[in-house]
Amino acid sequence: MAPRKLAPLPAPPAALPGLDLPTFKTNQTFVRIHQLKHDPAFWGRTGNNRFDSARGNYGVLYAAETFDGAFIETFGDVSPKTVSVSSLTARGCANVVPQRELLLVDLAGPGLSQLGLDVRVCTDDHAVSQAWSEALWAHPSQPDGIWYAARHDAGQRSLALFDRAAAAVSVSALSGLMDSPQDVITAGSVDKYGFVLLP
Repeated sequence: MAPRKLAPLPAPPAALPGLDLPTFKTNQTFVRIHQLKHDPAFWGRTGNNRFDSARGNYGVLYAAETFDGAFIETFGDVSPKTVSVSSLTARGCANVVPQRELLLVDLAGPGLSQLGLDVRVCTDDHAVSQAWSEALWAHPSQPDGIWYAARHDAGQRSLALFDRAAAAVSVSALSGLMDSPQDVITAGSVDKYGFVLLP
């Protein structure tokens, strides 16, 4: 018997604006890793990341539920699995603290099935993810962002926050990844995900 072949992920349907999105509200604090040479509140319009706007219609800030989640989202695509001290030293962590409840689209649980999707929208080709991001951003319910599973650790949850929520969050730098006592937490993530630390 031939292996089962999965159908491609669907494009956002034309009827999406008239449908209720699978959303939830939260005011929890998120963790973000950023380059120290840049402001920690970076609302990217590069089109290089998973839920960016391909047409630059809006900016997206990425964060995670935990430091481990932020670490693996930042360094997970590195191959071979090595990370240098200089790369870690150049980055810091920040808290993303909501000033009101955020309305997030659930792409980390039942919401996937409700929208006719599966976890590939969080792991496969960026073009499909970005098309869904554009459609969710444009939805009349005006969600603040997307809640999704980290590509390299499905147990971690990540956040793609649309810049319409920029005034609804406070992004505050904490410390460098290699500053004490953060360096101990960073070393834990390096070990947890099997990275080799280079000088």
